[in-house]
Amino acid sequence: MLRRFASYVVPAAVLLLGACGPEALDPSQPSAEAVGTTEQGLSTITINDFPLAFYVPPKTGGDADFAGNGPKMDIDFEMDVRNGNELWIAMRIWGHEVGGTTKVHGDQFYHIATTASPIVSITPSPWPFAKYSENGPEFHFEYTDTGHSLDAWYFPQLTGNTRVVQNLTCVGDTSGDEAGTRTGCSAILHDLTITF
Repeated sequence: MLRRFASYVVPAAVLLLGACGPEALDPSQPSAEAVGTTEQGLSTITINDFPLAFYVPPKTGGDADFAGNGPKMDIDFEMDVRNGNELWIAMRIWGHEVGGTTKVHGDQFYHIATTASPIVSITPSPWPFAKYSENGPEFHFEYTDTGHSLDAWYFPQLTGNTRVVQNLTCVGDTSGDEAGTRTGCSAILHDLTITF
């Protein structure tokens, strides 16, 4: 302990007193062992319950009324790391009238975080972020709307900590025209831990 204290105090005193010259090390004395790991220098941040605002995709076909025929809704969530240090997530929504021609489709991108250095990993995630583009969406859900009420689901975290979406709330059909004006979804993400 005294030796470690002296190794800090003596060089500091030399600097304060204006002495110059290289520090002499005694080769017979073992130096403190440097410990390095692959985790050295990494930081993490956890983002709790990140909300994705309600998104209404544009109408892409038919009239503006699903008229009680669904719609059948497909919702994808895809994570993307841009510029090495920006985490984004896309919510992609497709809705089509069952037995009809009314359709909606669109993508909304949400900026989750920008880190000070390149992102190394993100959890939860079903696979490493370097393979996002190869494996399709990180979360997919589909349903057929059967009424005019708001539809909501809760998705508990899976054992392997791979589920991205915690809550999903959607509007499918309503009592009037809705395609391109009211049909859409919002979501809340599970806690995201970003290592950079």
